[in-house]
Amino acid sequence: MLIGKPKNFDGSDSKKSKDVSGIACAATSGYPRVCLVADDETQGAQIVILEDGKLIAGDFVRLIDDSFANTPLELDGEGVAYADGFYYVIGSHGRPRHEDGKEDSAEINARVKASSRIFRISFASDSIDSKDR
Repeated sequence: MLIGKPKNFDGSDSKKSKDVSGIACAATSGYPRVCLVADDETQGAQIVILEDGKLIAGDFVRLIDDSFANTPLELDGEGVAYADGFYYVIGSHGRPRHEDGKEDSAEINARVKASSRIFRISFASDSIDSKDR
């Protein structure tokens, strides 16, 4: 479970990730470590600070702003990796499941487009304030 009170980069409050499906940390040793988590129920990823025995919620990083019928669509982030100073976030790239066969094909196509992406993100780990949570 993430602890702390996250903020968006614009200073507004944000919710903590709940459905974490991937995490990657910057290649450093010791604590604190700056990491990024993918949340498959949001439109982005969340910075977290890994300390000895706890994860502290950090800023939310919006990656998409797709919507259908004025309803935000999920990125459906499935994984995060870190290499050479960059974080990589990947969406599910899958077609949504539907049981009744009645889903609107335009909605399905919009959901597929929203989740069929890969992002390369860079930020300086020392720009993250782990004390302000």
